[in-house]
Amino acid sequence: MQLIYRLVTGFYFFGIRIASFFNQKAKAWIEGRKNWLSQLTTATKNWDGCTWFHCASLGEFEQGRPLIERLKKEHPKQKILLTFFSPSGYEVQKNYMLADYVQYLPADSPNNAKLFLNIIKPKLVIFVKYEWWYYFSKIINKRSIPFYNISCIFRNDQIFFKFYGALHREILSFYTHLFVQNGDSKKLLNHIKINHVSISGDTRFDRVLAHKNKLTILPVIENFKSGKPILIGGSTYQKEDTMLIELMQQPKFKADFKYIIVPHDIDLNYCKNLKNTIPLNTKLYTELKEADSLAEVQVLIINTIGLLNTCYAYADYALIGGGFRKGIHNILEAAVFGLPVFFGPQYHKAKEAIELIDQQLAFSIHQANEIQQYIEEFETNPKVKQEHKLALAKYFNQKMGATEIIYRKIEMIIR
Repeated sequence: MQLIYRLVTGFYFFGIRIASFFNQKAKAWIEGRKNWLSQLTTATKNWDGCTWFHCASLGEFEQGRPLIERLKKEHPKQKILLTFFSPSGYEVQKNYMLADYVQYLPADSPNNAKLFLNIIKPKLVIFVKYEWWYYFSKIINKRSIPFYNISCIFRNDQIFFKFYGALHREILSFYTHLFVQNGDSKKLLNHIKINHVSISGDTRFDRVLAHKNKLTILPVIENFKSGKPILIGGSTYQKEDTMLIELMQQPKFKADFKYIIVPHDIDLNYCKNLKNTIPLNTKLYTELKEADSLAEVQVLIINTIGLLNTCYAYADYALIGGGFRKGIHNILEAAVFGLPVFFGPQYHKAKEAIELIDQQLAFSIHQANEIQQYIEEFETNPKVKQEHKLALAKYFNQKMGATEIIYRKIEMIIR
């Protein structure tokens, strides 16, 4: 099984190298790992061990962030190493203030794993949700380093529960403890004799609530809103952008609404092409000048990173991207502000989406006219909209606390 794993991962990393000649993300993946050994050695040479957090990408970082913040608050001298697999996480958070060093994770191999761990000498290792690297996990375990996975969630269609998933089941056995989001995940793991498991919930709820309570004001967005309801497209792809453009052509939605679009791909050419297809007065965020009046602007395209979760605070409704592809992006960042949230049919991997749909607090749609119908119902019945907002607040309050559960478990190790 290890041979197959090495072949598969070898082909995967080779494929990224080939793709780097014509794909910017793949190029960043390769470039970011050059000289990792010397850079890591220099950055950590005066460290006496550390706590190492690893995240696949930006979404997983947002899940790990509340625990990093709690740890640094209680133990400010504790060194934090933060690694990412994906450029979309690293590029946004490479200057994260609470991490003492941020780096890409080297490709998983026995040699890389040994070298990496020899340098950083971690006292505690925390992987967030979806990263299952065999050699890193095996060597961490072999060296008896406390090793945790947080906010993970499992489904019966995953490789761990297939007859050919022995190697991945072995990876699970390497962990000291797994903190899962729900009871179903715990049952699935117990069924394959993985019993070092407890239910903590999802740390993202703590993160989005903390963000809501420490909101940064965006004067540009306040200026743009001008007292009108805003429909925001969050991390959208072409399908969601097309749906928003369809809505803009309806008389009420053309006259009475404003729109913020935050594309998943903020490439300048894509954003300019999107702007040219929109039938309303549209501006790119990077085109704005401080003195600009935005009262007459109807559509604002945010073509920069890091503003989406704050933009939700100014919106009234949200269409979240990814639901017509492999799966929806983060809906909690929007829902925490009480927004009715819409997304495509590919949402079943997101536990919170299933829960919110069951409670009629979020809506899966296939066409733009469905969004129109829902919004018109909310707009004509303010009481229903207010009840919706209160119900979401109750939902979030019931879900908070995962960070505290996990921290209490690991604090003794940190001490």
